[in-house]
Amino acid sequence: MSKSKVHNLIVTVRGAQFSLTESRKILIKYYPLKSFVQTDKPIYLPGQTVHFRVVTLDTKLRPAKGLYDVIELLVRKTEILTLIVLHPHPQQNRIGQWLNATSNGAILQLSYSLNSEVREGWYTISVWMKGNQVNKRFKVEKYVLPKFKVSLQVPNEVSVGKEELEMDVCAKYTYGQPVPGMVNIEICRRPRSYLTDQIPGLCFKEAKQGATLRYQSVGVKTAVLGRKGRNCGISSLRGGMSPLVGAELIQTPVQLYRYLLRCCRLLPTPAVQQHYRHAIRQSYNSHSDEDDPERIHMIIQRAIVDADWILDKYAKKK
Repeated sequence: MSKSKVHNLIVTVRGAQFSLTESRKILIKYYPLKSFVQTDKPIYLPGQTVHFRVVTLDTKLRPAKGLYDVIELLVRKTEILTLIVLHPHPQQNRIGQWLNATSNGAILQLSYSLNSEVREGWYTISVWMKGNQVNKRFKVEKYVLPKFKVSLQVPNEVSVGKEELEMDVCAKYTYGQPVPGMVNIEICRRPRSYLTDQIPGLCFKEAKQGATLRYQSVGVKTAVLGRKGRNCGISSLRGGMSPLVGAELIQTPVQLYRYLLRCCRLLPTPAVQQHYRHAIRQSYNSHSDEDDPERIHMIIQRAIVDADWILDKYAKKK
């Protein structure tokens, strides 16, 4: 059977004094064999041998005997990538073919030796079996294996009280020896702004020369990545603007809302003050349903930092 069909099932029961017949329609479903193509590598160099295998499995995932009508190795004629949907495809050149190959209930293993001057690009192994087609693509190109590998070991979390962030940079050749060179480190903190202005990220850069880069330890001052010293209620702002008190006492969204409105009074013009008041009200309404204490604390701290940055920005313009 090569396709699913609906059949009539008739059951008749006869006795000494009765006869009963029941008829039902049942679907006899056909499950075709599934074929797969595997290559030993995804990328080949010109002149290498492509080893591949074709396996056909039955409905119980057991290797089945398969008779493959045609197995072809195709390469594109043009640089435009086209999928094989016809047989043969006009955009493909056939460079290898196997006819009526059989697996005999096992895995069919084949190979093809590429010419040293073969064209680089994508190749396709096309397998036809009882009108069904299975394709497997691989690439031919001249590539160079990496000579060394760089690994970076950093802690997942860093305490705010820690003065330095320690990390290990390891560069080793494929045969295990360390690599001489220079380490260029860039660490950035990308703050999220809850107001309309986008705060630029704070970055730390360092170049460190080493005879070898095997577990080269690099220390970064965490103070560079923190915003120490300035906010509306902790220290004075540049430009002669008066500080506000109470930033360190904020614990609830309502207290933060009132604090930010007080900060708006330090802005230079009524239009700017009105602009930020509107932004603060929108942000307050969007976060009014927050009930996670840790999340609320994070929002409060970031909003204070944002407000400090905005006030500092306008103070510099004076």
